[in-house]
Amino acid sequence: MQLHWLEPLRVERLANGLQVLLLPDRRHPVVAVVVYYGVGARDERPGETGFAHLFEHMMFQASTHVGKNEFFRYIESHGGTFNGNTTHDRTVYYEVLPASQLPLALWLESDRMRGLAVTQEHLDNQRDTVKEERRFRYDNQPYMKAWIRFGELAYRNFANAHPVIGYYEDLDRARLEAVYDFFRRHYRPNRAVLVVAGDFEPETALAWIRYYFEDIEPGPEVPPPDLTEPEPPVGVRDRWTDPNARLPALWVGCRIPPWGHPDFYALWLLYYVLFEGRASRLYRIWVQEKARCLEFYGVWDGRRGPGTMSSLIIVPPDADPGTWPDRFRSEVLEPPISDEELERARALWVRHQWTRWQEVLERALDVGEAALLDGDPRAVGRDMAAVSAVRRSDVERVRETYLAPDREVVLWVEPGGG
Repeated sequence: MQLHWLEPLRVERLANGLQVLLLPDRRHPVVAVVVYYGVGARDERPGETGFAHLFEHMMFQASTHVGKNEFFRYIESHGGTFNGNTTHDRTVYYEVLPASQLPLALWLESDRMRGLAVTQEHLDNQRDTVKEERRFRYDNQPYMKAWIRFGELAYRNFANAHPVIGYYEDLDRARLEAVYDFFRRHYRPNRAVLVVAGDFEPETALAWIRYYFEDIEPGPEVPPPDLTEPEPPVGVRDRWTDPNARLPALWVGCRIPPWGHPDFYALWLLYYVLFEGRASRLYRIWVQEKARCLEFYGVWDGRRGPGTMSSLIIVPPDADPGTWPDRFRSEVLEPPISDEELERARALWVRHQWTRWQEVLERALDVGEAALLDGDPRAVGRDMAAVSAVRRSDVERVRETYLAPDREVVLWVEPGGG
C-alpha cells in the first residue's frame, strides 16, 4: 500500500556505508533527526547482558567536542526535545527541533558517532544509573520481574530470552575495554541509519549530512546473531512468587514468528481481538461479564526475530491457580473469533497507526526502523496492506495453532508481600 506521506522519501548512502533517509514535509516548522544503530539486546554475548541499553546511556555523556551534560543543554536551549531507547532489535536516538536547528542536531549526532568519550568515569556513573533504573522499573514494581521470567520461559535461545535491562552480575563485571569494543563493533556508520524528517530542503540537508558524517570511519562487518528457536514451541506452566504483588496474577501468552512471516499479521490482529484495551475479548468477558479480572495489560512484543504476545491478568485474591488458567483458556482463548471482533480489531489497529503518523517524529522512526531491519524504508506500507488482507480464517488458524495448549506459556504470579 502506498502511503501519501512516503511519496517524497529520498534514500541515499554515503561512502562509509551510512544510509540516509530524507522525508520532507514543509507543513511542519520542525525537523526530527533520528539515528538507528543495528545493535540491541539480541547482539549481546553471554556475560554482556544489558550492554546495549548501558550504551544508550553512555551516548548522552561527552564526546570529542561536546562536554559532559552539554548535549542536553544544546538541545533544550534551542527549544528541542530528545530521547533514545533500546530493544532486542536496535537502539535509536532522536531529536526534534525548530527547523532552523537541523545543523545543530546533525553536528551533535556526528560528534558522538565519531568520538564518544568512553571513560571509566562515564562507565561507572552510567552503570549505576542503569542499575537504579532496573531497581525502579523492575525489582520494585509488582509483576515486572515476572515479565522477565515470562521471557525466559518463552524462549530457549539466549539471544532472545534475556532482558534488555540486563542482569546485575553482567553490569557489575563490565570492563572499560569490553565496553569500548562494543562501541567499536556496533556504533559505526555502516551499521546505522540516519533519518531527517520535517521542514527542510533535501539538497541542503544532504550537504550538511555529507559534511558532518561522510569522513567517519566505518567499522568491521558484524555477523548477525543466530535467533533460531526450536520448532514447534514447547508450552510451559510455571509459578513465580512476587514480593511486591498484593494480588495473584496470570501472565498468559505464546511465542510468535518474526515480523514479515506470513502468520505475523494475523497474530497481530488476534492480539488486538484478545488483549488490546476495552475493545478486547478479555475485557468484555473477564472484566465486564464474569468479573474474574481486576486489571490487565496486553503486551505485543513483535520482533525481527521470534517474539511474544501476552497479557498480564490480575485476578481476585481467592483465585485458584489450579483452575483459573484453564478457565481463561476455555472462556477467552478457545471460542472462535467472530467477524465483528475481527473488524473492530482491524479498525483499532488502523486508527493507532494513522494517529501515530500525524507526528513527524513517528514517521521518521518507522521508516528508519524498516530500513535498518527490513532493508526497505517503504516496508511500513507493507504492514498496512498485510493487515488489510487478513481474513477471519487466517486469525482462526493462528489462534488454534499458536495458542494451542502445548504451545501456551502460563506463569502464575503468587503474591509474596506482607
